[in-house]
Amino acid sequence: MKTLDLKSLVTKAVESNWHDFAAEHPHLAAAIDQPLLIEQAADLLEDDPSFREALRKAQAVEIVGASIESFVTTWISRWLRSLD
Repeated sequence: MKTLDLKSLVTKAVESNWHDFAAEHPHLAAAIDQPLLIEQAADLLEDDPSFREALRKAQAVEIVGASIESFVTTWISRWLRSLD
């Protein structure tokens, strides 16, 4: 199995959600350091029990790539909405 590159997945998810986040929170988006936000999100995800469980299940059935990418994208979308 390939090694999971969580930071790349988080970066992709943040970038795909950034336009909507910035439209809803322009001042906050302007003040946020995206690389730092990505690092923080990756750290939070690594510690998130639901992420670890999703990763464990995906590894068990050998569908890590698409399954975990979808989980990360959804998690990041929710997390960005919670930043207001």
